[in-house]
Amino acid sequence: MPTRAGWAGVVFGVFILIVARLFGLLELFVIGSSSIVAPIVATVAVHRRSHVPQIVRTTEPRRPSVDQPLTVEIAFHALSRTIPYEVRESVGDGLLATTSLPPLRTGDTRRMTIDVPTTRRGIIEIGPTTFRYGDPLGLAQRVRTEESRTRVIVHPRRTPTTTPHLDHSRGLLIDALRRATIDTPVDREFRGIREYEPGDDARRVNWKASAKRDALLVNEFDPESSVILQIVLDVSPSRHDEGTFETAVSIAASLLDSYGPVTTRTMLCFGGTVIDDTNPNIGLDRLALAELDDGSDGSSITPIDTPDPSAVVARIVVTGWSDRTLMASLTHFPARGSAGVLITCRPCELMTPPGWTKLQCPDIAAFARAWPRFVHAARVDGS
Repeated sequence: MPTRAGWAGVVFGVFILIVARLFGLLELFVIGSSSIVAPIVATVAVHRRSHVPQIVRTTEPRRPSVDQPLTVEIAFHALSRTIPYEVRESVGDGLLATTSLPPLRTGDTRRMTIDVPTTRRGIIEIGPTTFRYGDPLGLAQRVRTEESRTRVIVHPRRTPTTTPHLDHSRGLLIDALRRATIDTPVDREFRGIREYEPGDDARRVNWKASAKRDALLVNEFDPESSVILQIVLDVSPSRHDEGTFETAVSIAASLLDSYGPVTTRTMLCFGGTVIDDTNPNIGLDRLALAELDDGSDGSSITPIDTPDPSAVVARIVVTGWSDRTLMASLTHFPARGSAGVLITCRPCELMTPPGWTKLQCPDIAAFARAWPRFVHAARVDGS
């Protein structure tokens, strides 16, 4: 179609033709006719049959975290000869990247790289791609749009975290889980004797062996290291504002993506969703899209059934701030064979139920500093 300059030429040409008619000037007639014909010829020329290159997008990394650099590479593959184009790529909320694409021969490839900011979690949509071609005088242009889009999921901001494991980690939560193994409903086979460590149940002390060694020794039983980590994200609007919810999502994501022995089973629970999968990316994808539940009545924290009754359960509830409704709901979680930690983004003045401890983390940096007191990696020699 004609550009603004092309339409201006047509209007100018019509005006000149009227003047030429009034005064009978042949020269003005030629000028006016040329001004009208030129945009028409340019429009026909740019709309002749042409091909656009095939588009292939790749992203690095495939699943970035908030504030992690995201690079998008767009490859233009020519399946047949192409004309020169001005290419515009839509990214996210209206961000445009442009480049000039020269004529390509069959089989040629050109690449375009875009650095995309990841300032918030969620989905970034890349595309569509617009190809523009115009005549040398700028009188007409043709626009062709390739509607393909690529969706990139931006995961929540995370901090390195250790997976709870009875044999390979230490901390307040680990001590509580070791005490809880006494109450797990399963017959255990004797595995051996080791030195007493703070937090060990006194009923495990082997007094006969301790007397011979002149040191406290405790019995170990299998399967002691079977742990299920339940991460419960509170999505009730009554206990969150925008800032605390983002912090809570980041803490839940850090726990879900924790490192350590793979024998610990991880479950993610929020808003009626339960994700029990060994691949943390599945849970992180869901957390990237997590929102407050406007339909929640304030009692959204409910017990989650565990798939393995022989395992001890580490329950981590993450919320903005506590209230009596939340504390009452925690009492419904089974206390036998489990230990719980309530993580709040604001100070918690209420007493937690038996079997629960509390941790205040106003931001993800505070969580990174405080969490090692509950779980941290142990040295290989056990010290």
